[in-house]
Amino acid sequence: MMIDLFSRLRATLFIIVLSPFLAGCGEMDDDVQQRTGAAPPSILEQERARQGVDLTGVGYDLGDPSAPISIVEFSDFGCHFCRQFATETFPTLEREYIETGKVRWKYIPFVLGIFPNGDRAAIAGVCAAQQGDEAFWTMHDVLYASQDEWKSEGGAARQLFARYAEDAGLDEGQFLRCYDQNEPARDITTNDRLGRQLGVRATPTFFINGARVEGAIPLDLFKRVLDEVGEETGR
Repeated sequence: MMIDLFSRLRATLFIIVLSPFLAGCGEMDDDVQQRTGAAPPSILEQERARQGVDLTGVGYDLGDPSAPISIVEFSDFGCHFCRQFATETFPTLEREYIETGKVRWKYIPFVLGIFPNGDRAAIAGVCAAQQGDEAFWTMHDVLYASQDEWKSEGGAARQLFARYAEDAGLDEGQFLRCYDQNEPARDITTNDRLGRQLGVRATPTFFINGARVEGAIPLDLFKRVLDEVGEETGR
């Protein structure tokens, strides 16, 4: 069953990799950039076995822990393709797959280091998470929706992040103490290290039941993957 599942998933993701609509921020694989001769995505379980990568306690989760489909997303808050996915595709996936118990989703903030205030946005997200998982996901939505605003504000981004926190009902004082003292530094460094170990070179990158694919997958193709995996697992 597991071999058949990976075989079908890899075949579907192979089609996605060749899609002319697939795009992401950062250093995409050469074969993905050229849309020719793309190799099937790697398997996360093999990466874990070979490199000892453990994602326990890393990132922020949504959905039933026992869901048959597990998705790990590495995304940069400053990446415009990540914003496109977060604002246009993810809400439907959350409604149709996460909230219905079909998918467990893990979001891991990843900093490419190429976007204005991208590192500061990651700090803001993790600082919000100190006040609860719901606070993180609220900040996640706001950071992507307001990306153009905070990317263009230079040093004034701090005030914007504080305003987002206040609007979300967070304790602004606690948020700013965390932000000003860069308390998330260790977590963010860990996220980036784990991502690099798993071969993350562009955002967004997804691991769908272990199979890796880079780029903002269009909604119809993402749903096709999830539906095929669901058929294989009998859910």
